[in-house]
Amino acid sequence: MRQFLLAGIPFLIILMNSCQSTSFFFNESENETYTELQLKSNGTFVEYVYFSVQDSLMGEDFGNMIDGTYERIGDTLFLAYTANTANTVAKEVYLKTADDLIKLEPITYSHHFLNMVFAKGKSSKLRALPNYDSINWKEGF
Repeated sequence: MRQFLLAGIPFLIILMNSCQSTSFFFNESENETYTELQLKSNGTFVEYVYFSVQDSLMGEDFGNMIDGTYERIGDTLFLAYTANTANTVAKEVYLKTADDLIKLEPITYSHHFLNMVFAKGKSSKLRALPNYDSINWKEGF
């Protein structure tokens, strides 16, 4: 019995860590706009959009953040969040292909974000900038 319990502890730790994990996806557009989407295991998400990533940050207040809930149905990901303009619920739809996400519709803040491909992983370029921690993320758009 004791051996069974000792063998089960590492499995329990792995299971607990996987339940608390966050999936990261990012996109860097040609115009230096950078987006990172974080999907948390509890059904919530946070999406960070920074509007001018070059060798350094253009300004500490250029970043926007939206958060809300998400749902996966098959290969489709649905995000829902409150839009600041009309205090209504806005939605985004993504298609999951292999490890990537493709943003389909609707794009409430800019049509330039349509069909963006989000690669799996953290936003390494944005996070590597020396002043990344000084961004004052504004809520909503």
